[in-house]
Amino acid sequence: MILPTILVLELDNPDFKECLTTCLINKPARVIIITDTDFRAAEVNKQLLSISDKIRSGSSSFLSGLGPTNISGVDIRVIYASVADKRRQMTHAI
Repeated sequence: MILPTILVLELDNPDFKECLTTCLINKPARVIIITDTDFRAAEVNKQLLSISDKIRSGSSSFLSGLGPTNISGVDIRVIYASVADKRRQMTHAI
């Protein structure tokens, strides 16, 4: 699964955490999140720590009723393409 985005901060995109949580609980083999800058990639990594902990403990508000979920088999990669263009980000990720 490839998620190209430039809006990773909660102020810019409050739905990003929910999207990422939903993707992860479906346990794809790999999730590649590709942003346009190193700063945004670092922000995604910070959010991933929190999201992963909440999924594993079952405390995410997006998971109401699912309980703890093991996502240890999901290969999660965060990269950046140095350009804010969805097509070029996808090409870089592929």
